[in-house]
Amino acid sequence: MSQFTGHRQTTGAQQGVVLVVALLLLLVLTLIGLAATSGSTLEEKMASNHQDHQAAFQAAEAALADGEHQLTAGTICSAFDNAGCFAPPSPASVGATTLWKSIDWTDDDSFAYSGSLGGSLPTPRYFVQQLPPEPAPGQNLGLSEYGNVPPLQFLQVTAEGTSTDEPGEVILQSGFRP
Repeated sequence: MSQFTGHRQTTGAQQGVVLVVALLLLLVLTLIGLAATSGSTLEEKMASNHQDHQAAFQAAEAALADGEHQLTAGTICSAFDNAGCFAPPSPASVGATTLWKSIDWTDDDSFAYSGSLGGSLPTPRYFVQQLPPEPAPGQNLGLSEYGNVPPLQFLQVTAEGTSTDEPGEVILQSGFRP
């Protein structure tokens, strides 16, 4: 009878296979880890940009509400002299660059928000522009006389909010009837 020793012989070609397989698995796991890290970094940047955009949006909303409140209280725009209060656009300028693109938001072309936002956000700003008069219901602007019903006057309030980082600029507009 033959005696069994419990020992198997392997060929020389099989001796390094476990090491190669282990190294390949380690390489695959490293690549998966790097992909997860870069993905989470991208998601963190996206969340930060979203937070900056929301802060700029809220600042612009606050400035818009402040402008409407100041108009209601009669504390701004007693004259439309291009110092934050602009006259209606001329018919020749229709289709030209919109006013919010051409003004300097940092000087007297706009009003600073009068409230406090807290934090380190730049102060939002706004300006007011008259819109061409609209006929009252049942009236026609082409008539030489409006009768006893004056045309309706509308204003447009435009506000800009910015965040501390890029791309944080938000422009909001609202129609306002005094």
